[in-house]
Amino acid sequence: MTTGFLGAADHFGYVDLLSEAEKTVLTRLRCFLQDEAEPVLADHWERGETPLFLRDRLAGLDLVDPAEVRGAGESVRPLFLGFRNLEFSRVDGSLAILFGGQAGMFRTVVATGGSEQQLASWDEDIASFRMTGCFALTEPDHGSDIARGVQTEARRDGDGWVLNGAKRWIGNAAFSEYVAVAAKDADDGQVKVFLARADDPGLDITKIEGKTSLRMVHNADIGLRDVRVPETHRLQRINSFADLNRAFETLRPDVVWNATGLQLGLYETVLEYTRKREQFGRPIGGILAGHFGDRIGRKRMLVLSLYLMGGATVLIGLIPTYESIGLWAPALLTVLRLVQGLGVGAEWGGAVTMAVEHAPADKRSL
Repeated sequence: MTTGFLGAADHFGYVDLLSEAEKTVLTRLRCFLQDEAEPVLADHWERGETPLFLRDRLAGLDLVDPAEVRGAGESVRPLFLGFRNLEFSRVDGSLAILFGGQAGMFRTVVATGGSEQQLASWDEDIASFRMTGCFALTEPDHGSDIARGVQTEARRDGDGWVLNGAKRWIGNAAFSEYVAVAAKDADDGQVKVFLARADDPGLDITKIEGKTSLRMVHNADIGLRDVRVPETHRLQRINSFADLNRAFETLRPDVVWNATGLQLGLYETVLEYTRKREQFGRPIGGILAGHFGDRIGRKRMLVLSLYLMGGATVLIGLIPTYESIGLWAPALLTVLRLVQGLGVGAEWGGAVTMAVEHAPADKRSL
């Protein structure tokens, strides 16, 4: 079990699969999130406002195609991208969307569907955030079933296209220069993707109010009324929803990494709280042990807490892999980590109490 980059939470030692160059970049990201993001997030969450200035600073951290990784002769691996998403989400899910909506979703859709000429013109600017964008797929009447229900229509008109329809729940739309709109071709009924400018005539973006989940992300309704897009801004390699699915093959793991990051952040917060938060003169983790210590004796309870902590630690090392027992592996790990939290709280409280009670009266303080 590693105690490195992710601490004891990385039971299976996945951090060890990262290269030194990748760890260097992730450490830079973690320092930024701790020093500059965390202090301002609570206030922005309370006000429901996006800390857009953080996106500009993140753009300068070289997180998309890091120089350290290229300098080590390595390519940007999915494992690195996953840990990047995890680092964002362990601090705040909204911040993960603010960055990932651009560097992950928008860039992936363009990279998957764009021609070589389009990628040569756009990819570097997208990676550096000089060309900002979002992906507009879901609609008012179709979310998870959008593959069968795209209603937004694209009609060919001369050397361009005319878009009509509506999109809903589009993250980062209010702060994007371009909107990658998925629309159904009126002629062949196939889904295609068009890069419309956010300020194009007929394209209206309205923030969805009264939202709690991902509160700092400004999801939006987008109305499209006779919005004209040139053929040069249609992604040339997306000519059906099956083509678009190639982008989702890359993007779907991001959802899992983000969820893991959220759980990791919650776990670390709860564990730290139970270790440090004191009530009735004891850490919360030691209240239960203290209660029984008063009834059956402090020494017995301290020994029991040592067995509790030691036993949980040993059992963690014996948990089978996910491949062996599936979801039971992370479930058992979570339960045993909570037992460890209670155990360490009981150890600390019990040890201090015993030391004070058995010390000579003139030696009970530093």
